[in-house]
Amino acid sequence: MTTASFPKDFLWGFATASYQIEGGIKDDGRGPSFWDTFCDIPGKIADGSSGVTACDSYHQYPADIELLKQLGAKAYRFSISWSRVIPVGGRNDPVNEKGLQYYVTLVDELVKAGIEPMVTLFHWDLPQGLHDRYGGLLNKEEYTKDYVRFARVMFEALGEKVKLWITYNEPWCSSVLGYSIGQFAPGHTSDRKKSPVGDSSREPWTVGHNILVAHGAAVKVYREEYKQKQGGVIGITLNGDWTEPWDPESKDDIEACERKLEFAISWFGDPIYHGKYPDSMRKQLGDRLPEWTEEDRALVQGSNDFYGMNTYCANYIKNIPHPAKPEDFTGNLELLLENKDGKSIGELTQSPWLRPYPQGFRKLIKWISDRYGKPIIYVTENGTSVLGENDKTKEEILNDDFRVKYFEDHLQALAEARTFDGVDVRGYMAWSLLDNFEWAEGYETRFGVTYVDYEGGQKRYPKKSAKAIGQIFDKLIENITSHSKTKNIHIPSTHAGQGLIAMSVLLETSAGDITIDLFVTDAPKCCENFLKLCKIKYYNFSPVYDVQPNFSFQSGDPIGPDSKDSDGGSSIWGLPSGTSKRATRPDRIVFKPEISRKRKHGERGTVSMATTVSKVNSDDRLAGSQFLITLGDNIEDLDGKAAIFGEVVEGFDALEKINTAFIDGKGRPLQDIRILHTVVLDDPYDDPPEMLEAPASPPPSAEQQATVRIAHDEVLEEDADPEKLEGLRREREARAQALTLELIGDLPFAEVTPPEQILFVCKLNPVTRDEDLELIFSRFGKILSCEVIRDKKSGDSLQYAFIEFATKEDCERAYFKMQGVLIDDHRIHVDFSQSVSKLSADWRNSTNSKTARGKGGFGGIDSLERRQQLNETADSATPRNLDSGQEVEVRFGVMLVDVREIAMSPATEMREMAAGVNEAVTDVSIVEDEKKSCLDDLPALSQLLAMEPLPDKMLVYHHRAGNSPIVANGLAVISVYKLNDLVAEHGDLQVTRKTIPRGALKLDILEVDLQTSAQRDVFGTMPNQEANVAGIKVPIRIWLGSVAGLAGFKEMIIVSKKRSAKM
Repeated sequence: MTTASFPKDFLWGFATASYQIEGGIKDDGRGPSFWDTFCDIPGKIADGSSGVTACDSYHQYPADIELLKQLGAKAYRFSISWSRVIPVGGRNDPVNEKGLQYYVTLVDELVKAGIEPMVTLFHWDLPQGLHDRYGGLLNKEEYTKDYVRFARVMFEALGEKVKLWITYNEPWCSSVLGYSIGQFAPGHTSDRKKSPVGDSSREPWTVGHNILVAHGAAVKVYREEYKQKQGGVIGITLNGDWTEPWDPESKDDIEACERKLEFAISWFGDPIYHGKYPDSMRKQLGDRLPEWTEEDRALVQGSNDFYGMNTYCANYIKNIPHPAKPEDFTGNLELLLENKDGKSIGELTQSPWLRPYPQGFRKLIKWISDRYGKPIIYVTENGTSVLGENDKTKEEILNDDFRVKYFEDHLQALAEARTFDGVDVRGYMAWSLLDNFEWAEGYETRFGVTYVDYEGGQKRYPKKSAKAIGQIFDKLIENITSHSKTKNIHIPSTHAGQGLIAMSVLLETSAGDITIDLFVTDAPKCCENFLKLCKIKYYNFSPVYDVQPNFSFQSGDPIGPDSKDSDGGSSIWGLPSGTSKRATRPDRIVFKPEISRKRKHGERGTVSMATTVSKVNSDDRLAGSQFLITLGDNIEDLDGKAAIFGEVVEGFDALEKINTAFIDGKGRPLQDIRILHTVVLDDPYDDPPEMLEAPASPPPSAEQQATVRIAHDEVLEEDADPEKLEGLRREREARAQALTLELIGDLPFAEVTPPEQILFVCKLNPVTRDEDLELIFSRFGKILSCEVIRDKKSGDSLQYAFIEFATKEDCERAYFKMQGVLIDDHRIHVDFSQSVSKLSADWRNSTNSKTARGKGGFGGIDSLERRQQLNETADSATPRNLDSGQEVEVRFGVMLVDVREIAMSPATEMREMAAGVNEAVTDVSIVEDEKKSCLDDLPALSQLLAMEPLPDKMLVYHHRAGNSPIVANGLAVISVYKLNDLVAEHGDLQVTRKTIPRGALKLDILEVDLQTSAQRDVFGTMPNQEANVAGIKVPIRIWLGSVAGLAGFKEMIIVSKKRSAKM
């Protein structure tokens, strides 16, 4: 097993907040904050105290810095007292230079001590002057302007030395505890026993919204005015704790767990990362949750360079089956400390709300990472109080074993999340450096790793936990760094007794660094081969290929298997020197690797040699240089076939980039992913005779260069002359463009002339919609089709699109103007699309293209995907001829899709979503009345959508002759067009039945071959129609197209569970 660990540069330290430790609230010109005012109200603080003195850090900060040095901290997170810097707080109010200088000196001394400052601008202590002047956080316009000015003052004063900025700490607490419960300043609540002012049903949501806007505005200022010259990053810190269902068998409790996380975390996280509030909040709160203006959304969305995470504990969650009360802020649920069976979620602490649950820490940070696209995360607070600590003797307080255990368990969980779950966590700040003023709990609760003697001049005494944290990090960081400290082979503690000895190799790839531990005891021959090939730089510039998402990828052939120049690679013993990529000893190209029957490809990141069956002895398998790394867990197909010799211990973000890369049909990434460099961290083996060590970074060979498609580091020259750029791009990347569309469409050959009026747009923001692009690009001319391509199962954007213009000139203008433009905070790439195939000639004829694509998205990439599938899988049956002399009624119409393996949704939901034609309908033996045309009504489809419960099979298509419906494989008929006159006028029509499997879908279609140009003209000029389906207008379009080489007429609407496609 891999050992959970942190890298050498992991940033760890301690956190505090200004009002909780500084004191000196009237010293050197500091103005009052609304916490000073709140503390003066009797009954608001448990022990009647305030932050008037606190830890006296305003005067004793040198002792704090000395303490940090003694504890080995790499970082210190602290906050700024706004009212100390700008006493009244406003944008036109004077700056208090003495107060500002305190922070300048503090930062200077921290940097001198080698400690990284992490600065929080706002940790709940708003200047009282702003609260009095205009209501403070309740006034978005005034407050945002004042906050931005405050932020700018701090950026100017500290920015050269501060590289980690946090705009807000826990806006949930400011909003809910300050404006709903009334437990925090300013104490607003609807409970008139606690406060004469406040509206718990609206004020917290207003305050939260205003904080987000102010955060976004400050980030914009930092990025535009300071980031480039100061080189820092900026984010926000959000709080939230893990949830477990009170009843694990209750679907309602399970859903409530997710809802609680959304009301706590996603309230702020979703607008920043997704541009909107969670649907669960909008559903419960309605218009009480503010709407986003486009201006505010632009400020907030994408405004995090990193995610600051505060978490302490977990709760059991029980759903409330009744409608939510107006003042509810949790998501209409109960937070409990024991589950249905009476099991406590954790041990008691001094804080009633806090029960340690370290496994929840790992689950929560993984949840955050997954929901927000694997952001960089800093844990900015985590810690615990100790039951009865304040009542203990000083000696007992200093011996805080409970807190030590808390940190041990939670840091282990964090290391596991980083190592095994691929979470990109970069730092951890323990709460707190000092015992301090714990807000409404006063000084009765202690969270510090340092005891502060409040009656003895605030003298500091480090507790056992203060020293333990550094030791814990030394151990966890040691797990991955000790390999390079000694040549002696060692056995990691988690491997003891298992016969596993680990060496390490670093693969620097274009997707990121990957560190591999090698099992030199289990697989010495494989490890020696791999280490020596790395040492001679044999793998440098080797491509990644055969990518199978969630399964594995392969590398190790230095040229790549697609090249005619490739010899497949060689073992170290088949090579003549350290600089050659060519084997000269055929009898030693391969070797017999160790294939352990005990070792399995059970975990993501398992590394093994690719093998082949020996031609001499079929019981033997042979290996050379090529190796595999798994991209999923429990890849049993490789067990006993690939020779396991190591595991990835670092670089799971790189694995994920490879796993999600665009690939062609052979598994080759569209944009090259290559091994750029290899570093052997420890090598216990003697070099083979005649092996020459290669240069540090040998250049790629001519054969390797010839395999480049789109280079891994390729960036378009944004400043190049447009005409020159066009010529260069067409010449240099024609093949790469073809491969791009080969991935997503139908390209029978690659070297074709690009179409003249279709643009390929990529690098889109996932939130960008069809209508957004159409609106933006329509200024260049009329758009016939515009579609963002989406995943067939999830419906998520794949971040590329096709846009078809009416004219070549409009398309070219857009091409030259839109390259590199920012859309939804993403800098897009624009290029001309390749021609899809000869089969699209009819589809693109001047008459039909205008009628068939009257609505954005129709006839776009969906049809390319379907056409590719049809070409690959269509199975033509014997044609059926319809003679014009017969009394025949031919109808063509709606095509519904068999989705037997896809779960159905309730009919009510289907009807709601039918407007987008993107929800499944299901099969039923309904045949419309022979005498009715459903051109106006589509009664059969209407009946189908109205049925509850829905049948369990899907209906497919469509044709009937005479009075007898054609029902194939139990699939019924729905008609749209009555074409008797066309049949009589244009003679024989050839009808072909085809069955087309598409994954879980099975399409049964009838195709009519239009023999003459007159037939094609008539069909091609039929007007578009709209049918009324269950009260919803459904577009019916006519167009000419081709399937499997036939110039055929097809008019179909495919309705599937997650996605609609029109053909």
